[in-house]
Amino acid sequence: DEAIVAYDSALADDEFACETWMAKGHILAVAARLDEAATAFSHSSDLYHAWYDLDLQERTDFEKEFEKMDEAEKANATHHPASSTCHEADGRLAATLLAKGDYDEVEELYRTRLDLDGKLATIAGNAQILKGEPARAQEYLRQAVKLSHHPQSVERMALGIVYAAEGDWDTAEGHFEKALDWSNNRALELTWIDQYIKAKGTKAAVEASRALVLNEPSSTSAALAFLWAAQAAGDEEAASEARNEFEKRYAVIARTEPRSVNASATHAHFLLATGDLDGATTESEAARKRFPYSAGSWFVS
Repeated sequence: DEAIVAYDSALADDEFACETWMAKGHILAVAARLDEAATAFSHSSDLYHAWYDLDLQERTDFEKEFEKMDEAEKANATHHPASSTCHEADGRLAATLLAKGDYDEVEELYRTRLDLDGKLATIAGNAQILKGEPARAQEYLRQAVKLSHHPQSVERMALGIVYAAEGDWDTAEGHFEKALDWSNNRALELTWIDQYIKAKGTKAAVEASRALVLNEPSSTSAALAFLWAAQAAGDEEAASEARNEFEKRYAVIARTEPRSVNASATHAHFLLATGDLDGATTESEAARKRFPYSAGSWFVS
């Protein structure tokens, strides 16, 4: 609440500061005040696009005039310079709308506001998947891959899910492999093994996840995926092997990264997978005390 009051105070001084609207939206989203967060992100997006929809020369010329204005003139100016970082407001607004279940509004936002933020395209694709229309998601997710300035693990994983849903496992597997090459991520690896089980069956999934464990010798996520597959197959020998691998790898992380939220969340997931609900709950509660605003801390609640 204090942070929101501080942002409101800042906006009272400058209601055209798109970065302040975006920061306020983030705090509101963390507080699960999604309607208010969407309003804040929408303000930020509007301010960003109102400025950057002008051509470069027009922006350059107006900025020179704007610098000479007094505060009253700036408040009533035709245009207001906006921070380039506010291109992220579109993706954050889309994420908020997705959390609210407003899938059609996410699509409309993509159609009208797609600019530099690949996250908007990623979220629009996921909205189509959640609507049960994976074929339509391809357009959005391919655009996300083009716009992404970082390894496209999430986008590739989503594309893999789309192609797997259409029965095109060869194409899906290519996207899954690229996603896993770029990211050692618990959610991605468990999504991959779940899709692998659906497409190839549990026995094949055990072998594929065992190969992943060998290929990623320090990854607890890979060991967790192996355990998931082994348990799905009812293969106790493989499950025992997977548990041993996880515990060996987690022991290293517990020594070197004792305060890592990802390590805590992965360990809680492991404990839950092995039937230790009390242990998983205790681990998750401890993580929430250290990282109250991290989604991983709330895995078991």
